[in-house]
Amino acid sequence: MPAIQLPATRSATLGYASAPVPPLNAAIALSILFLGPEIVRVWRGETNFTIRHPWVVAFAFGLLHGFGFASGLSTIGLDRSMPEGNWGDDNLFR
Repeated sequence: MPAIQLPATRSATLGYASAPVPPLNAAIALSILFLGPEIVRVWRGETNFTIRHPWVVAFAFGLLHGFGFASGLSTIGLDRSMPEGNWGDDNLFR
């Protein structure tokens, strides 16, 4: 799902939606901090909504982090006017 979600999020947000960068970065940082207590709960054998339904957390994290990635791409000049095929999706980290 994350492999599909990131390009979909990036396509949906570039040029169509925007968010102020500082709150977005803060939300991304808080989402990462959220994982620590969740990992401890799993080690203790506890259960809660996020442990029973990890796909909800994965979807929310993917959406939030994809939005941040799209914001970063917009900052460096890659926006909606550039065709998706030219973004280097497959060769981004090669």
